[in-house]
Amino acid sequence: MLALVLVASLATPRVDYVKREAVAAGVPITTVEFLFGDQRIDPDIKFTAGKSPLTWKEAITNLLKPESVARGYQYLREHQEFAKRAAEKYGVDGASLVAVMKVETDLGSYPGDYRVFNVFLTNLIRASEQKWRWHGENLVNLIQYCRQANRDCFEIRGSWAGAFGLPQFLPFSFTHYGVDGDGDDVIDLFNPADAFVSCASFLAAHGWKKDQRRALAAYFGAKSPYQDAVLRYAVAVRALIENDAKKPA
Repeated sequence: MLALVLVASLATPRVDYVKREAVAAGVPITTVEFLFGDQRIDPDIKFTAGKSPLTWKEAITNLLKPESVARGYQYLREHQEFAKRAAEKYGVDGASLVAVMKVETDLGSYPGDYRVFNVFLTNLIRASEQKWRWHGENLVNLIQYCRQANRDCFEIRGSWAGAFGLPQFLPFSFTHYGVDGDGDDVIDLFNPADAFVSCASFLAAHGWKKDQRRALAAYFGAKSPYQDAVLRYAVAVRALIENDAKKPA
């Protein structure tokens, strides 16, 4: 009975639209049908995301604690090759990129628990007539991502909003701003090599050089202290860089 209900819930014009668009984008029809027939598919997931127990003020205070900043600095040192590559190509400094990934996922410690495929499928079916296509386009982009990265779509975990990877990109953003940072012909946002350069690509495309706050607003949204969190953390990491540079060799 459950299987019949599931099949019925997927037999909709909206799901058919996603299938057609995925095939039009170059994904084999056999791959598309296999995805929508997977036993892990769930078009009715229960979202439990709620308001953070911390205020932004409290979150920023924790973010700027010495041990937190030191971890970001160490992460930057470990991946300085990728950070340098991103800065040279897009003009976004490494401290700022680390700050974004620190705020978004704590440098990969908390990338999210939701199956991203099911997030967009659920919202595709539930959304209003005005909004469902946006979820459908993201689902198509996710399918494309899985194919080019040779990843199992149902193993990609992310936020309740469907963002994934170290920098928390929506699939649409991945398609437009994702960059192969290490030359392996695969863009993997869980790989720091690609995450650094892709994050820089997004920020540069949204005017980082002219207005950093505006670029960050495009990343997260303007109506929050998100920009302050990222920029203040970046300043703190830069201070450690400068202090290290002053130490005798």
